[in-house]
Amino acid sequence: MAIQITDDLSCIKVVNNGDVLFIHKKQIKTIDAIRNDTVRIDIGEGHLKHVFVNLNDVTVPAGLPSIFALRDAIKAMLDADDGTLDPTLANQITEVNLLTDIKTEVIRDTGLLTDIKTGQATQNGKLDGIKNTQDATNTLLNDIKTGQVTEITHLNNIKNAQDTHSTLLNDLKTGQVTENAHLNNIKNAQDTHSTLLTNVRDGIVNIQNQNNTEQGYLLDMIDLLTQLNTTMSAANGNSSFGDPTRIDESEPEMVYNGYSAAGAEPHIAVWAIKRIRRFGDEFVTEWADGNQLFDNIWNNRQELQYLPLHG
Repeated sequence: MAIQITDDLSCIKVVNNGDVLFIHKKQIKTIDAIRNDTVRIDIGEGHLKHVFVNLNDVTVPAGLPSIFALRDAIKAMLDADDGTLDPTLANQITEVNLLTDIKTEVIRDTGLLTDIKTGQATQNGKLDGIKNTQDATNTLLNDIKTGQVTEITHLNNIKNAQDTHSTLLNDLKTGQVTENAHLNNIKNAQDTHSTLLTNVRDGIVNIQNQNNTEQGYLLDMIDLLTQLNTTMSAANGNSSFGDPTRIDESEPEMVYNGYSAAGAEPHIAVWAIKRIRRFGDEFVTEWADGNQLFDNIWNNRQELQYLPLHG
């Protein structure tokens, strides 16, 4: 395997056995040395998208004595970015400036046309004002005529309202007699209701006395069922997995996630361990022993056998 790393204007060019990768300099977040033989380039898209370069595979730059020298060489390529504009970008900026000047002229001409249009609108507004005044005068005359007719209608409505008021007073008197009869019926119903409530209360007291003993037995059964459910869930691998308790990203293109109860020690076999590894453009998820049982030791994660879930 041969890797060449060169400065390509705004990018870092990485050639790996003929495959070319351009990394934009502004995309690079950190460059650090790991595992005594590898430089990691963080492009800000997560551990599995980092670029890992093994010193032993690098042919350009040539003659680097250590991974720290390789790290510094890549950093020097970043520092070499002098901010020189791409010729195409410079032409685009010039064209934008010309378009801005043209836009300014158009806006000025548009302002003049707007002023002319505004003057015409003002003249038209005065004519409309005269017409509106004439219309308002005609409307007032019609309103006066209509008001006289309306006043006569109001007087008729007042007379009708007085007649209706007298009718309502008579209905109210009749309704009071009926209401007294309803009140007597309500009182009799309340007496019957009180008797029924007393009978229901006595029945509830008897039922509660019978249920006190049964409730104790039910509580004991609920405790046993809860313990049994917890044991079966753990045995069948149905535990709910939230955020991992521990995460290891120390290996290139590999992440270990550890799940356990809070405060669990890493040397005790109480861990369910998931491994995610990058294989080309794919991400493969596997579990220790191919299950989600909490029976592994976190400290031994790199030596365990990983298989697809229930594989």
